[in-house]
Amino acid sequence: METQDRPLQDPTEENQMDTITESQEAADVAGEDTPPAVEAPAAPAVIEPPAPVVVQPAPTPPPAPVVPPAPPAPKVVAPAVVKTAEPAKAGDFESRIANLKLTGTSEEKGLIYTFEAYIEGMRPGVPVSGEKGNQFQYTLWRALFNIIHNAPVAQFKTLWQLVLEYFKVYHGSVFDDRYLNRFSEFWKQNRKELDGFQRLLNLIKLTANPATREQGLKQVDLDKTLSAVFSDEGRNRVISFYKR
Repeated sequence: METQDRPLQDPTEENQMDTITESQEAADVAGEDTPPAVEAPAAPAVIEPPAPVVVQPAPTPPPAPVVPPAPPAPKVVAPAVVKTAEPAKAGDFESRIANLKLTGTSEEKGLIYTFEAYIEGMRPGVPVSGEKGNQFQYTLWRALFNIIHNAPVAQFKTLWQLVLEYFKVYHGSVFDDRYLNRFSEFWKQNRKELDGFQRLLNLIKLTANPATREQGLKQVDLDKTLSAVFSDEGRNRVISFYKR
């Protein structure tokens, strides 16, 4: 039988292996005698508190624009109404006169013509000579005299009322106190007629306004006013008109 040759082992290597083996065995023996290491307890987990929820406030809306208050409406002050009898009645009176010119009696139309001529010629601001002024006044006097003496009985009341209306409407103008007797110094007719005319003008002036007629009658003596130139029949007509 053939003997197989084994390679020769290096003694140094063999010694190293023995040393390793022994060390391993010693370690194992030591491990058996050494109690197991006790692990330190784990530190408790730190629980972080939840972060506070910050609620953002709702954005503040921008302030509404300040609208300046509307300026107060201007106070309209109605002009004061001055009550004057003449202008308030003038329109109605003129309408009535226009109607009488078309439908009135001959006496009414004649009286209207006399008054219109007098008012046009004697109105304030119109230059009038003494002679012309006397002519206008005497014409008016004769018209008034004829109404009192000669007007039909049924028409006297209407005609005299028309005379009073003319004096009322034009009281602040041609029949104002300042103008009624301004041409008496140029009167060419007899003085008795002038006296009767002036007394009659005074009576008409005081009784022209129905609102103050009663007071006006207290300031005049009808008998004395009408006794100078008027007949009994004429005086009675006038007195009856005011005493009704």
